[in-house]
Amino acid sequence: MFTHNHTKGVILKNHPVREADIVYTVYTQRFGLVHVLGRSVRKGKLSMGMSLFSLVEFGFIQGKSYNTLTDVSCLHSFAGARESLLKLSLFYRLAETVLFLIYGEEKEEDVFHLLVGVMEEVERKQLSSREASLIRTYFSFRLLDILGYRPRTDGCVICSRNIDKEAYFSPSKGGTVCKNCSFRSIFVGDIEVLRSFLREDMDSVMGYDHRLLERVLEQYLYSLN
Repeated sequence: MFTHNHTKGVILKNHPVREADIVYTVYTQRFGLVHVLGRSVRKGKLSMGMSLFSLVEFGFIQGKSYNTLTDVSCLHSFAGARESLLKLSLFYRLAETVLFLIYGEEKEEDVFHLLVGVMEEVERKQLSSREASLIRTYFSFRLLDILGYRPRTDGCVICSRNIDKEAYFSPSKGGTVCKNCSFRSIFVGDIEVLRSFLREDMDSVMGYDHRLLERVLEQYLYSLN
């Protein structure tokens, strides 16, 4: 039995197959991550609405082996962001993070709203490379939080001691550790820096040390692989 569905989604990846077909990977509001086959879209009108990183509303037939694209309406192409190589590169990094952390078609509407919200902010802002790095780090930690992988910062994850100031981060243990337990950990200094970064909104984190936070993020993501 075939089911015809409609939903909103952000196109994260496209992959040409055969002469004129394209497989789209889309994070949707209703179904989570889905893969949709667009038949002959490189020769038809559907291709104009299915641009990479666009927010679209589309229909697809859900089959046993694959989903088939039936119609599409582009809601936001993020054309302004596409004119900036820095912003376009940031969109690629956001998509890579989603695809790295999410495997199946698990519905998580908060992920959809986070992704769209951050992309809208990226298009609106004038960004430096440092700020772009902070936005990617901010997005990644918020995504980890939604998915249940928020790093622990309430104390030492090994010995459970309180940490007042000087802290380290253990990617393999998933949180902060004290100096006594800091073997093979990242020095983060004042623990309040990491704690506040994990709870602030995006505008409030633009002054943080992007190099330290990016290092913490990259090693934590690596430990989850």
